[in-house]
Amino acid sequence: MLSGLSAIGDAVEITLFEEKFKRKAEFYGRFFVKINRNSAFDTNIIQTYPDVEAEWGISNSRTITANCLNTGPGDGTSGASWYDTASAHSSKHITQANNGHPKLGNNFMRIYWAGAPTGDPKRKHDKTDTINSWLKSLSQSGTKFRFKGSTSNTTSEVYVVVGCTIDYQFRRTNRPRLGSSKRREYKIEFEHELNKTPYEDSFTFNSDKIDEIQIVEKVIDGNNETLTSDNPAIWETEPKEAVDLDFYYETGNTYPVSAHGTTHTIPFKNCYSYGNGVETNRIRDDYNAPQIDKGVKVSTVLAEQYKEEQRKNGLIYSGIFNSTSGINRLNQFIQGEKITKDINPHYGSIQKLHARNTDLITFCEDKVIKILANKDALYNADGNPQLTSTNRVLGQAVPFIGIWY
Repeated sequence: MLSGLSAIGDAVEITLFEEKFKRKAEFYGRFFVKINRNSAFDTNIIQTYPDVEAEWGISNSRTITANCLNTGPGDGTSGASWYDTASAHSSKHITQANNGHPKLGNNFMRIYWAGAPTGDPKRKHDKTDTINSWLKSLSQSGTKFRFKGSTSNTTSEVYVVVGCTIDYQFRRTNRPRLGSSKRREYKIEFEHELNKTPYEDSFTFNSDKIDEIQIVEKVIDGNNETLTSDNPAIWETEPKEAVDLDFYYETGNTYPVSAHGTTHTIPFKNCYSYGNGVETNRIRDDYNAPQIDKGVKVSTVLAEQYKEEQRKNGLIYSGIFNSTSGINRLNQFIQGEKITKDINPHYGSIQKLHARNTDLITFCEDKVIKILANKDALYNADGNPQLTSTNRVLGQAVPFIGIWY
């Protein structure tokens, strides 16, 4: 409801907005997946945006006290500190003078965590328990972090973890089964995120002591126009093995049977490599583009045994021979064409062939038959044959009437 209009004639301006979804040209033909952000993602994706100003966002943080808060048996408090003199046994103390606070020019710091989890048996440390995500991040190389001063409440430069060693200690000389008796010392080596130099901030233990360590990540504004990465992520897929297929594609070379068992380099490729491990099998490496294929000539294995077969009741013929036109195809036996003629096996095996006129007389063991050449026979309803022209080399097989011995 509009209110505050004092008189007729007051002007009212209403602006209406419409939310529209706009797909940029860079995203056409692409697919997207959600991945967890880690140091590898930052190195290969985030850091490849040199034109974007670095802004750091806090992903995790924790307060770190000067002295340990856990006082011993019955105290379930746990936390990080720069030294530890809160336990009852002074021989196990980490004194204030030996605190682990970063020092100017050093490339390491020590953080003490009292109240560590117990293992099995309970008198041992549970080294498989990382306690919390903050400690886990600080113990991993590549994690970026910064400090906050307790007095100035300002933050430091950004540093990166280059290594971490964990020393599992005890705060007492007895009762090692208690969680309050266990302590971990994290020695974290680090360097400046840009300059690769040691610690260079003004926070010291005696002046503006560090009371918080922040795990940070580089944040890029979603409205930036820098969309091309110099080192993009690589998506690799593993082919699913099809054990029921046994296909073999033809290559450019043939090898003699005598060379079987030796190693050969086949001049064949189905992808292009860019030299950095990236391979592609598509033109322009574009989505849904034509692939480099293996061709259409493919062979497979035979289910039955491959051996010589004696066909006693069949004929096989080659291509034609014509001396007048100079056509000689006697050496062509093309299996894709009809080049065989089978005889009824009841007649017995073929013993002799004889060409008579335009037919082929075939002498079998128990019958003599006439095979029509370049023509075929169509039978009428009364059983009489009628010759017809055809492109078949060998046509109908017609037995001679009579009994032959």
